[in-house]
Amino acid sequence: MPAIDEIKDIFEGLLRLQDIILQREPWIKDEAKEDIGNVAHIEVYNVFGTHTERLKLEKGFRIVKTKEPPKHKIRMHIDVFLDLLTGEIDFHEAYVKGLIEFEGEQYHIHAMKWSRAFERLRKYIVRPIKRG
Repeated sequence: MPAIDEIKDIFEGLLRLQDIILQREPWIKDEAKEDIGNVAHIEVYNVFGTHTERLKLEKGFRIVKTKEPPKHKIRMHIDVFLDLLTGEIDFHEAYVKGLIEFEGEQYHIHAMKWSRAFERLRKYIVRPIKRG
């Protein structure tokens, strides 16, 4: 099981991917226009603690870290977070099984948008070889 500190590295890596994604999939800008300024509070936890990120979509379609109050909150276990990134589970299934918690303004709409974002990320993530 990854340590909480490793989750910070994963978030940093995901933020670095956004330029590649926007270059290869410019249509995302049209889809994201209405979400400029939105802030999401994301908590990823395990038995050792919780890693929290607040991410904001800026006018230039860049997602940046912020301390601003969130519009919605997402909470999940590290294993669920990693499974979403690798495609072991999809957002709908994780939500229905109670593995992801959403709350906040129009959280159902934002949950669908996060679901699509994780699906897009999978194309750009190199999956490590499972051992054991």
